Amino acid sequence: MKPEDALNLSFYREVAVIEEKENTRILLVQHVENRDFFVKKILTSYDPSVYRMLQARHFSGIPQIFYCVEENGTLILIEEYIKGSSLSKILDSSDFFSETEAAALIVRLCDILSPLHTLNPPVIHRDIKPANILISSDGVPKLIDFNAAKQVQSEKTRDTILMGTADYAAPEQYGFRQSDPRTDIYALGVLLNRILIGKVPRDALYQGTLTGIIRRCTELNPDRRYQSAEDLKRSLQHAAKKIDSCRAVQDEKARSFLPPGFRKSSFPCRLLSAAGYFFVLYLCASLTLEEPIPTSQLYLNRIFTGIAFFALIAFLGNYRGIQRFFPLMKRSGLIRLLGYLIGIILILFCVFGVLVFLESIFWPAS
Repeated sequence: MKPEDALNLSFYREVAVIEEKENTRILLVQHVENRDFFVKKILTSYDPSVYRMLQARHFSGIPQIFYCVEENGTLILIEEYIKGSSLSKILDSSDFFSETEAAALIVRLCDILSPLHTLNPPVIHRDIKPANILISSDGVPKLIDFNAAKQVQSEKTRDTILMGTADYAAPEQYGFRQSDPRTDIYALGVLLNRILIGKVPRDALYQGTLTGIIRRCTELNPDRRYQSAEDLKRSLQHAAKKIDSCRAVQDEKARSFLPPGFRKSSFPCRLLSAAGYFFVLYLCASLTLEEPIPTSQLYLNRIFTGIAFFALIAFLGNYRGIQRFFPLMKRSGLIRLLGYLIGIILILFCVFGVLVFLESIFWPAS
């Protein structure tokens, strides 16, 4: 190790061990002068060209590498520390993603991967999985752990070193042919299925708007997958619009069951409507008649008065399109006003006609 490299690394004091696994040791370190935190990685399995490229060029959504020192088959990295939780921990501690949330996450990962895939030669991650996706404290996804990453070599016909994680690794990562950007597309499809239902497609395929996208991403033949991250992104954005459209229709249907005055999103309008309904209920509940009648008959009169009031409100507010069943309501101008008058008369006649009929049965005139 060069003396200047050793000096630079000496400024980073080890604070805690983040993770230790085969070929990798990850530490939280702190700069002794500015007190900022960083991540120190000690790798024994890596592609040095990938890390040198990541150090030379900063990519959005990938932790920045500040130092990259190689010595005796070991690579030492000092990279940006991002406060957050891995996607695997989030999935373990919370519900699965909605279609909209899942599509948005994969679109963001496509944005991270696209600049890497369009390099010359392309760089592929080859180990996209929940554990290698960090969601920062402000909700931004980051792609980490490039230990399995490599630059695509056009002269090779297949991978010589098997890398990746079972279930997320594409068939070509097992030596059938060379990995390329479509290898990461395969992993994104598996990840999309995982965050939607908690299982990989091999165990259970998600059923919904995004099913076709998952199927295409995880085709065994790379030629039948999306050919680029941008292609996948466009399909996801199109699907997201369809999801939003379906949700809008569902929301509209749900709102259509709300009583008049509550279908508007305006809070003052809803508050005023609630006060109006409360006032109508109060009038009906406090209704009294000049002539003394049995208590049960009085309550029946109060109930039917309430029915009359709410039937009129439903008619005037066209609840669930009720006006289409009344004469002249499809016309306009004075004829429509006449339709309103006829509708009011019909409602009152029907409601109080039934009331009079019931009273004649249970309380016949003496």
